[in-house]
Amino acid sequence: MSHSLIQVSEQLDVIKTADWVIDLGPEGGPAGGRIVAEGPPEAVAAVSESFTGQYLRPMLDGRVASVAPAAPKPRRGRKAKT
Repeated sequence: MSHSLIQVSEQLDVIKTADWVIDLGPEGGPAGGRIVAEGPPEAVAAVSESFTGQYLRPMLDGRVASVAPAAPKPRRGRKAKT
């Protein structure tokens, strides 16, 4: 018996550990919605048209250890509680 899990993710740390990736694009809206690349993360990284692959490639090559989430922006117009 096998099990499958489909996860929609933009987190490269998750994508790089997947068994199989389906990259849709190349853009959003009318310019997207087609399969740009599919396969193991290494195969997706080798597809030059894949935006996901372009960001994934340095992580798989070991040039980038991880992509940290952006720091939250400070809220304007509110004073910090003291």
